[in-house]
Amino acid sequence: MKQRFFFTTLLFFILHHSYTYAQTSTLQTSAQITHLSLADTVEVKRLNKKAEEFVRTSVFDSAIYYGEKSRIIANKLDFEFGEAEALGSIGIASWYQGNFNKAMESFFTALSIFENINHEKGVSNCLNNIGIIFASEKKYDDAEIYYKRTLILKRKLNDVKGISSTLINLGSVYEYRQLYDSALKYYHDALVIKKEISQPKGIAIALNNIGNAMYLKGINNANEAIAYLSRSLKIRDSISDLAGVASTSNLLGNVFLDLNNFTQAEIYLLKAQNILESITNLEQTYKNQDLLAKLYKKTGRFKEAFTALEKAKISKDSLIVLDNRNDILKIELKHDFEKEKLEIEKENSIQAAILASKKQRQNILTWSVSIVLLLVLIMSVFIYNRYRLTHKQKIIIEKHQKDTLDSIHYAKRIQTTLLAHTDFIDQILPQNFILYKPKDIVSGDFYWATKTDKYFYLAVCDSTGHGVPGAFMSLLNISFMAEAINEKNITEPGEVFQFVRQRLIDNISKEGQKDGFDGVLLRFEITNTANTRTINYAAANNSPVLISNGNLSKFANNKMPVGMGISNEPFTTFETTIKKGDVLYLFTDGYSDQFGGSKGKKFMNKNLKDTFLNIQRSEMKGQQEELNLIFEAWKGSNEQIDDVCVIGLKF
Repeated sequence: MKQRFFFTTLLFFILHHSYTYAQTSTLQTSAQITHLSLADTVEVKRLNKKAEEFVRTSVFDSAIYYGEKSRIIANKLDFEFGEAEALGSIGIASWYQGNFNKAMESFFTALSIFENINHEKGVSNCLNNIGIIFASEKKYDDAEIYYKRTLILKRKLNDVKGISSTLINLGSVYEYRQLYDSALKYYHDALVIKKEISQPKGIAIALNNIGNAMYLKGINNANEAIAYLSRSLKIRDSISDLAGVASTSNLLGNVFLDLNNFTQAEIYLLKAQNILESITNLEQTYKNQDLLAKLYKKTGRFKEAFTALEKAKISKDSLIVLDNRNDILKIELKHDFEKEKLEIEKENSIQAAILASKKQRQNILTWSVSIVLLLVLIMSVFIYNRYRLTHKQKIIIEKHQKDTLDSIHYAKRIQTTLLAHTDFIDQILPQNFILYKPKDIVSGDFYWATKTDKYFYLAVCDSTGHGVPGAFMSLLNISFMAEAINEKNITEPGEVFQFVRQRLIDNISKEGQKDGFDGVLLRFEITNTANTRTINYAAANNSPVLISNGNLSKFANNKMPVGMGISNEPFTTFETTIKKGDVLYLFTDGYSDQFGGSKGKKFMNKNLKDTFLNIQRSEMKGQQEELNLIFEAWKGSNEQIDDVCVIGLKF
């Protein structure tokens, strides 16, 4: 109950705060709109305000309608701030409708826009909302990542109110994961700030959450929990926060019931019930009546227990039947129907008048229609015969397509078996992730690993082409690398690339075709687990990046492909040192070359490196999911233009 109430409140706060900012404006926003028509920007703001109002009144279809309308106008005007605000309303409304993917896409696109115009307030609000959605979907690890990124920005902006709310969010995430000590720390930090800014409602929320977490931590903390809940209740009573009073009274009743203090339990549960009957909260009414039934049963008042159970059942049944969004939709449909009915009646009246005035020409019209119908019949016979012939051809083509697709899917199975198995990589470097997204069914990008008695090798490469031709090249490239290391016993990465280049030229480049790959091949000693280790690598038109102590550095590389090219100089075996805790990212160019965002531009290497810096402290599997979400949000409805492969390794 507490979770649902808090998320609802916070989403509205973020939306409202954004509009306040838009109205007052800053140098960043003002500079952006100086070249725009005042009337146009006023219209965008008007539509955004309307979308916000519909979110507040839970008319989510209308909120999305006005948000989309505003977004389209703002996009045409290149009014990025207005477009990002519209996406915020669309994201919130979509989430309430249960459309998780659309909500995420909207918030990530808004986030990209705010980052592009350096609007840190908007960035922090988007990060917070993304965290809220992850938490509502019980993806607490992801929620924690975004809340912590929000907290960093809130502190940078000195947004004291936002800092305290984000601390409560983080506390809730830890509470849901039953990490009560961590949850309590965040709640207490939030309480200190709420007191400093004299925010009674916020103080009451923090006290309520502390009391609840204390009690969930263990029954031996019950007295302390009661003290915090009582302080919260006193404040909520003083500010007439009826929903809050009912929620805290219900929690106190639950605690006293578990302590078998039936007198106090009844006082608080009845207090909650009296309020719930006036504010109509079916979910909390059901929970409160259920607790009253347990209380009456424990005290031997079976008739009252039965009555409470009946009321609980009524509330539960109403919850199942009642769906506010469906009610709103029915009202809207009824309104549309009545409006359409009036229009039809008006149209019928006009048509009746027209028919009356044209009655004398009806016979001529009838003959004309008959002739047309005869012609249509003749044409239909001709078209049907053509359709039969076309349909047969279509069946033949579809069979050929199916056979081709079956062959490609079989090729995918072959390619997958040759890629490095995650279990194999986990044995050497347990902390890793692999993001692999072929453009088509099969891919020209590949990642491959092998080991000898002394060394472990890992390659991430981008073969010429994608789809079936690219996949064919990837199989050749893997087989030649395996031959070099496992059969020819070539140990130096630069010499491996030279061997593969010569094999490619001898086998497929005799007539000058420039087929091959760009990529990187790493090598390090398997037995070396010291805090510092040496890595040797070869890099062809590809520069891995290393993040050490929060600083990003780019590896050196040879500016030539593995294959026939302008230069045939020997490949260098580079050497670098990596410390424990460093994170190394290997990637092809598919991620940074993807078109998307509000202007359909490339993602670019700079943005990819910034993304690595933002996520590098997260758990590795979480980094993979976040990279995928950012890619999909950036791509939006655009076609994926190339294969994507990103590998992260933490030493």
